[in-house]
Amino acid sequence: MSRIDNAGSFVVAIISGIVAVKWQVMGLSDIFMIVPIISGLFAGVLLVRRDGKRE
Repeated sequence: MSRIDNAGSFVVAIISGIVAVKWQVMGLSDIFMIVPIISGLFAGVLLVRRDGKRE
């Protein structure tokens, strides 16, 4: 289960990074820069929850 959660958060981080790069190329980074930050925080929350489940 922990492997699936880890892979999911890793995929979220990669997708948020790709989306951030695409938005920067399109010139929309000023408006949408907060979305990758939120998705990054979401990935962090998933990691914390996974660590909490272990204990």
